[in-house]
Amino acid sequence: MYDADSISTTKKCVNCDRNKYNSNGNGNSCNDCATNSYSDPGSPSASCYTCSSGTEYSVEDLQCAPCAAAKFSETGVQCFPCEASNGYAQHLTGAASCNYCGLGKFADVSTNTCEDCPASKYSTGGSNSCTDLPNSPSTACVTCTAGKMSNIGAGACSNCAAGSNSGAGTGCTNCAAGTSSGAQAGTCTACAIGKISGGAATSCSTCDLSNGLVSSSTGNSVCSYCGPGTKANGASNSCVNCDAGTFSLGGSDVCDDCADGKISNGGDSSCAGCDPGSI
Repeated sequence: MYDADSISTTKKCVNCDRNKYNSNGNGNSCNDCATNSYSDPGSPSASCYTCSSGTEYSVEDLQCAPCAAAKFSETGVQCFPCEASNGYAQHLTGAASCNYCGLGKFADVSTNTCEDCPASKYSTGGSNSCTDLPNSPSTACVTCTAGKMSNIGAGACSNCAAGSNSGAGTGCTNCAAGTSSGAQAGTCTACAIGKISGGAATSCSTCDLSNGLVSSSTGNSVCSYCGPGTKANGASNSCVNCDAGTFSLGGSDVCDDCADGKISNGGDSSCAGCDPGSI
């Protein structure tokens, strides 16, 4: 601007102060910058500058300052808080936008970041906590019900596969040998008498009586073999001795009759001949 010295005959131009400007260099005064804009002392610009995105004008420092963490500025006019309650977070300073925490995540106000929901809990996104299924009043991560599970970051609970089970709030685990389950099972069911299973079974298999295989109690993982002198009994699903006059080599549900002139005392694998002088 032009300065007319009232005491001296010397006339000179002087710089405008910080945050003031003179649009054309004429006149004897500088104009104030508008709110949220600034200028450096003696700036050659004909107007004031606005702050860039991710910053705002600091009235304390009389200059642009970066937005703090958990805040943002798109236009450089003012920093606004990221709305964690609506699932927005930003851990960096000087940000022009916030990050949206979507499906399976929540806005963690302690770290100003989007975090995954822990295992067996889920989120539909847009919140500062993991939420229940839509239309639920709950605002926290909820426990998956028995027969369901979720991985970290999951948006919903999923059914446990057949051959596995889960309690409430736990992951799915395979059924133990001697048990089985269908899909979405809270528990595995012990195999009935006469049936068996290996691990992670979706159903139990029947022991083959005709091959001398039985299971006389529940929850068995293998069939018992009826050996020589015995047979598989379907009524009790157990091995029983052959009656007198019969025999078995094992592996069957019947005992064979001894041939004429031969006998057995019961529970024998073969028949013996009669003593001389007897039949």
